[in-house]
Amino acid sequence: MSYRRISQEEARRLQKRVDELETLRGKERASWASEYPRGIHIGSWAPESWFFATIKTARRLDCPVVVTHNDKGELNFYAVKE
Repeated sequence: MSYRRISQEEARRLQKRVDELETLRGKERASWASEYPRGIHIGSWAPESWFFATIKTARRLDCPVVVTHNDKGELNFYAVKE
């Protein structure tokens, strides 16, 4: 694998972009759950232990969990990988 050299100016520009993206990602996460700053807790539920474990696993993998509902009255939980 060959590497190309980059100038300090380009390195600073790229580092600034990485910082911007990390800040944006942090803000997105903050809006997804109550344990994040500025998150809004809208309810709680005590699911069966196996189900709780799947959500906990998704969170440990650094995935936000999004909840939706369908016409049958069921809740659908999605682990969102960025």
